[in-house]
Amino acid sequence: MKESTASGLRTSLWEHQCRGFDFAAKRVPYGSLLGMDMGTGKTLTAIALCQEWGAERVLIACPLSVVGTWPRELADHSTWNWRVARCDVKNPLRKSRMTVVEKYERAKRALEVAKIEGRPCAVVVNHESLWRTPFRNLFLEFDFDVMILDECHRAKSPGGKLSIFLHKMVAPRVGARLGLSGTPLPHSIMDGYAQGRFLDARIFGTSYNRMKQNYAVMGGYEARQIVAYKNIPEFEDRFAQLCIRITKAEALDLPDEIDQIRLTGLEDGARKLYEDLETDLVAEIEGGHISASNALVKLLRLQQITSGSATTEGGDLHTVSTAKEELLTEVLEDLAEPAVVFCRFTQDLRRVESVCGQLGLAYGEVSGQRKDLTHDSRMPEDVDVLGAQIQAGGVGIDLTRAAIAIYYSMGFNLGDYLQSRSRLHRPGQDRHVTFLHLLCEGTIDEKVLQVLKVREQVVNKILEGGMLGAGR
Repeated sequence: MKESTASGLRTSLWEHQCRGFDFAAKRVPYGSLLGMDMGTGKTLTAIALCQEWGAERVLIACPLSVVGTWPRELADHSTWNWRVARCDVKNPLRKSRMTVVEKYERAKRALEVAKIEGRPCAVVVNHESLWRTPFRNLFLEFDFDVMILDECHRAKSPGGKLSIFLHKMVAPRVGARLGLSGTPLPHSIMDGYAQGRFLDARIFGTSYNRMKQNYAVMGGYEARQIVAYKNIPEFEDRFAQLCIRITKAEALDLPDEIDQIRLTGLEDGARKLYEDLETDLVAEIEGGHISASNALVKLLRLQQITSGSATTEGGDLHTVSTAKEELLTEVLEDLAEPAVVFCRFTQDLRRVESVCGQLGLAYGEVSGQRKDLTHDSRMPEDVDVLGAQIQAGGVGIDLTRAAIAIYYSMGFNLGDYLQSRSRLHRPGQDRHVTFLHLLCEGTIDEKVLQVLKVREQVVNKILEGGMLGAGR
């Protein structure tokens, strides 16, 4: 059952979100960590907390792939008239990234204008820009009411520039500090030190050597390597003062299927190719001069561009964009459990395999060329990421070992899409399943998902007109 906890929300909080809300709300002026699994709604909980605290200035630092998501979440869930400074790209439809100076200028302007207008302001920026000059100067020029560190575990390295900046510059200046992470301790209990140093230095102190003395067993060459851990119950008690852990398994009020979106943009060159092809297709549709089969060919070419490829006049494919590949890299970096990545095109599977190789993840595949499955058609235990061609991965296989599916690219066939979802969400699955869609903003990616969500056939809907070219 849902419950409302904070005023000014369009969306009520679930019971488990209320628990996270209550935990963090009472800890100010010290920070807290919402260790909530993907799909459990930690973003909504964070927005509710900002409004409970009456925040007028909020700074949100997150992975680059999530910068574009926060403005949408604020618009979807809050009734407050937020002015949002999205500090990642000059134009959301194009992946023409801003310099740190441009991000600083956009944020500063938004904060100044919001003050004149009497509106709350949220500045959203990626982790890597937060600590760089001149962006870092914002903490000297403005008093922020709340600092949100999304994917907080990325600041786990005690000597990292982000971690040091958060400890020395942010913590003394911002009272309400909120960390968000589905994997708060991704590798070991030592990952809790730097996060605690930023959020509440009372928990583990400010000496990493003392942290090691308390909880690490040293060995190896000159006893410089951590070989085991000790005093685990004490660590757990202390970490529980800082972090509330909420898993999908215990959040019984969640829907069985959770859909999420991650956004990116196309680089300028790829965007021009895309728009030229789209303009031609729209003209042919409006003029009634195109058949369904010819439209399908051109729609496929549009979709190939968003995935990163374009077809030459000779029929060869060449790479025109790495935007979605980079987006997948960020997503997989933050996962600590098996995942299935659905793709439409063979070249997309090769990109997924390449990303897994870079991240040191064991890759398997279900396609027209490979069947890396167990004898009873299940996802093998030794595979971290299974790349699945939608048609090949849709029928007769059991992928319930994973509870996260990522759609790198989607087909136009409603039946194939629903079948692919049912490979994870089926009898034998005892967890809530998250379906994460990687989309290029302002492209056919968004249109396809929009049509499939209402269970219609994509090509027919697009031929009816009005679906392409909108939202540029």
